[in-house]
Amino acid sequence: MAFAPSINFNVVKASNDNDLVEVTTQACGIKGFGNHTVKLTRQQYQSLEQYLVDFRERLNQTTTREEAVPIFKEAVVELNKYGLLPKGMSVEQTQKLVSGELFPTKILNLLKKILLIQNKNIDIPNDVLNLLCFFYAHTIDAYEINIWVLIASLFGYLRYKYDLKIFSYLNELFYEYGQFKPLKFMNEIDIGVGTAYSYFTMGLLGVQNGSHDFHNAYGFSGIKVTLEYGQIEAVYFGFALKVTKFT
Repeated sequence: MAFAPSINFNVVKASNDNDLVEVTTQACGIKGFGNHTVKLTRQQYQSLEQYLVDFRERLNQTTTREEAVPIFKEAVVELNKYGLLPKGMSVEQTQKLVSGELFPTKILNLLKKILLIQNKNIDIPNDVLNLLCFFYAHTIDAYEINIWVLIASLFGYLRYKYDLKIFSYLNELFYEYGQFKPLKFMNEIDIGVGTAYSYFTMGLLGVQNGSHDFHNAYGFSGIKVTLEYGQIEAVYFGFALKVTKFT
C-alpha cells in the first residue's frame, strides 16, 4: 500500500492581518465535505512545516505497511491540533481516507488478486512506479484532474478551435462541477516536466521513493497541503491506485 493525498490541503498566502498565515483544508477523492480555512501565527505555521519535514523523514525509514499506517494516522491527529481538517470530517474519517480504508474492500481485494496474478505472468510496464499504494509527494506546480476536468479541457479546445461561446460556457461548467464532484477512480495528481519534487510510495511493488521521475498518481484520496511563497508548493499524502513515472 502507499502513502499519498487524497484529502486536499491548501496552505495559502500569508496574511497582512497581524502577520497571520491563512490555511485552507480540502478533502480529495471524496464527496460531501467542504473546505475549511483557519489562520495560523508564523510560529504555528513554521511548526507545521517542520512537522511535514519530519513526517517525510519517518516515511523514509519505513519498510512495511504496519509501520506506515500509524504514521499516516498520526499525521491526521497532528493536523487536527491546528484545526486543519476539512469541514465536516472527523479525525477517524480523515484517517480512513488517507489510509485507503474508505475504498470498497471487495473491489480492492479483487484488484490485488488480478494485479498479483499479472505480476507473476506479465511484465509490469516501465512507467509504473507502484500499485495500490500509500503515497506521499512534496511538489511544485502539481495539479489535480478528474473525468469532469478532462471533459472541460475538451470543451476548452473546441472553444479555441471554433470560437463559440457555448463551448466556453461548457468548459467552465464541467470544470467547476469537477471541483465538487470528484470520482475516486478518475482522480489524478499530475506533475509537469521540469518541476521539483520528492515522493514516497509503498504498495504491491514494494517501497519506491526518489525525485524528478514521479509523473502521475491515479485514483488518489487523501490530503493536500499547499504552501505558497512565490511558487506554489504542495504536500500530498494518502492512498493511490497507481503511481507512474516519466519515461
